[in-house]
Amino acid sequence: MIAHTVVYTAGYHGRSLEDFFDLLKKFDIQVLADIRANPFSRNSVFSKKQLQSAITDIGIEYVHWGTLGAPQEIRDAFKATQNKQAFGASYSAHLHAHQATLQEISQLIRHKTHCLMCLERDPLSCHRHITTDILHHFNHSTLTICNL
Repeated sequence: MIAHTVVYTAGYHGRSLEDFFDLLKKFDIQVLADIRANPFSRNSVFSKKQLQSAITDIGIEYVHWGTLGAPQEIRDAFKATQNKQAFGASYSAHLHAHQATLQEISQLIRHKTHCLMCLERDPLSCHRHITTDILHHFNHSTLTICNL
């Protein structure tokens, strides 16, 4: 029998830190995996150092997987064209260039409950859905994605 893994995703846009943490606790998240290329936010409580400090205080581990973030050139091209299909293709190619990292992450998510975090609340407006699609493939379809 193949073990089944659930990975969660969440965007913090429009949420207070308290609401965001309540959501993570509700789903027993053990590790918050920040998948922004640049882990900074206009809302400073969601910038890496402050977020990492606050989240470890409530017993959740913080990791930054910047490799899973969309590189600046891909984000710039999207801003210029608003072409979601081109963004998806470029970002997918970026991820496929980092297969060793994806393989490592695929192993890590099997052992603790992870939530992949980025800014966008809607996963379809974010690179998280592409990331999870590829992780689903790496896990031979034994991965369930739950968007919070």
